[in-house]
Amino acid sequence: PAWCAAPAAEVNGTPCRLTAERGFATLRRAWRAGDRVRLSFPMRPRLEDFRDMNDSGTLRRSVLLGPLLFAQAIPAADDNTPDGPVREAALPSGLDPSSVAVERGVAET
Repeated sequence: PAWCAAPAAEVNGTPCRLTAERGFATLRRAWRAGDRVRLSFPMRPRLEDFRDMNDSGTLRRSVLLGPLLFAQAIPAADDNTPDGPVREAALPSGLDPSSVAVERGVAET
């Protein structure tokens, strides 16, 4: 999937090569009864800004984790917003801040 940069597959515990055909991953091999396939889709959280065109183009922010979208009306700036670039963000405990990709800029329509 587009949200996963490094999908992986194993058959019976042995890593195998995934190829894409017409948008689908394929595993070509001689299959036997009892073969076990394990798929891995590593997910990294990322933040995205967007405009809510159903609410006068209000700026919204969302958190995405793989195919999951978490969104809430959060202002881009308020009385607590520091001037200049934001250096820290409140993240769930145990989450490495360097693993969060921040995409800035909102496409205007």
